[in-house]
Amino acid sequence: MKKILALTSALILSMSCFVGCGDKKDSSDSGSSKGNASSSSKSDLKKAAEGMSKAFNAASADMDDEGKDCSGIHTSDSEDQLSKEAGEYYKDLDKYEWVCVISGTSVSKLYVADDWDSDVIGTYPEDLDTEGKKLSDFKN
Repeated sequence: MKKILALTSALILSMSCFVGCGDKKDSSDSGSSKGNASSSSKSDLKKAAEGMSKAFNAASADMDDEGKDCSGIHTSDSEDQLSKEAGEYYKDLDKYEWVCVISGTSVSKLYVADDWDSDVIGTYPEDLDTEGKKLSDFKN
């Protein structure tokens, strides 16, 4: 059943274009360490968080089917298996800085911003409190 859900998510993701479907920017651009020349709007970041959550859920289900546990906190700084697999579902994963919390086999919290010092943060679910915080505050 989990494999069917993962494949269904992958199919939906492959037929949809989420925020950031365009070309990746050169990392030498000013601004974010991920290379965004201009700041993303809160709305854009919310859309990115929603798309990323689907990718992480699909990747987590894939890994669970392989008998691998991916529960815990994952960040855009890490080069772990979950990040690599989620990147297969969401091609612009490396465009942003992010913190993803996996509980069991699904995303419980996801924070997305242009850079670690940004206080403009998109979240999944949308109602997470980020008031007065920077993305880096969610790394631990």
